[in-house]
Amino acid sequence: MRQKILLSYSHRDKDYAERFHRQLLAYDVPAERIFWDRADNGIQPSQEWLERIEDEIAETRVALFLVSEHFRESRFIRNMEMPSILRERQKDPRLKIVWVRLREIDEPEEFSDLQGFCKDTSLAALDDEKRSKTIDDITKHVRAMLDVDVGFHDE
Repeated sequence: MRQKILLSYSHRDKDYAERFHRQLLAYDVPAERIFWDRADNGIQPSQEWLERIEDEIAETRVALFLVSEHFRESRFIRNMEMPSILRERQKDPRLKIVWVRLREIDEPEEFSDLQGFCKDTSLAALDDEKRSKTIDDITKHVRAMLDVDVGFHDE
């Protein structure tokens, strides 16, 4: 059953990933439903990391891509993670992709058919207040996507 959020980002953008992770937790998304490599439930020492990522992709409801020049330069994201998620999405349209443009770069070709966040002005170009509000809005959107299919509702 698809019930997780996979946070995909370049390690050079870990500050943004941490902000999104904290915000998801603040909106009561259980930590075990958020997969990213830095979390307590992430990839552990001696664990077969590629197998773990593939297992997580198979359970992903929402793939949240934090797109930057670093993201685009990552061979792992470009050659493994992104193609694997896109293939999985073709097999199962319940897997949703949300992408956020962190910095001023061209829209990723792979996402040309998807509406992204921060298409006109990157997240980094926003002032602190607007950036915080935008992260909050994106997080609400992602959480709502979980609500629809897995019965994760406020009490």
